[in-house]
Amino acid sequence: MLVQAGLNNFSFASWLYYILFKAMLIGILSLPSYIQAYIQPEDLIHFVYPTNILVTALEDIQVFANHFILAFHNDTVNQFNTTV
Repeated sequence: MLVQAGLNNFSFASWLYYILFKAMLIGILSLPSYIQAYIQPEDLIHFVYPTNILVTALEDIQVFANHFILAFHNDTVNQFNTTV
């Protein structure tokens, strides 16, 4: 995961770090307001891989270098790959 300089990235990294140590963060967590959340996987896919990205990918595979989805399990990755 590439983390770039910026207030949101610093805040997110701090939030992830403190999840381990703050008892009030155990259980259901609320995402910080600057993180985009999607309920439907298709909505996430369309956000990360808009049509113009997929069209240019036929000519330049490098467009995927800055467009990716992190997942915890290989079966999740396979489902996303199949859908995309």
